[in-house]
Amino acid sequence: MRFILFALIVLPGPSTHGQSAYNADSLEAIFDTLPDSIRIREANALSRYYLDIDFEKSIRYARVAYSLIESTDNDYDVGHTYINWAIAQYNFGRYDSSLFYNFKALRIYQALSDTSKIATAYNNISGACNALGDHSSAVYYAYKAFNIHYARKT
Repeated sequence: MRFILFALIVLPGPSTHGQSAYNADSLEAIFDTLPDSIRIREANALSRYYLDIDFEKSIRYARVAYSLIESTDNDYDVGHTYINWAIAQYNFGRYDSSLFYNFKALRIYQALSDTSKIATAYNNISGACNALGDHSSAVYYAYKAFNIHYARKT
């Protein structure tokens, strides 16, 4: 128990976002000992961290977060998990599945009125629509994301 508390105090949250490989390695070393409510958040952070570095690790942590989705009632964690899982599906070429999970995340973020996350979901939906050849929908969702970003800057 002391080890877990030490890790939670020492490692800033989310532990790997914008951090060094050392923090990611430290988090991986204790990952299995963390409670599920923390593991889902950290699995999402590790999935994002490894997205451009190690595709297999990124997918593995996205899968772990997705498997823990029933253990949390935090809507932000659920939405973030859906976004990460949608990115994993997109990277495997499963664009329909990517759309499905991006729309699930979008509904959560709309309920939370989180415009930044809504714009992220719109951007991801646009990319999946483009990959499926539905260019008019891709432009529509990209434009919606652009309008949110523009409104936030003015």
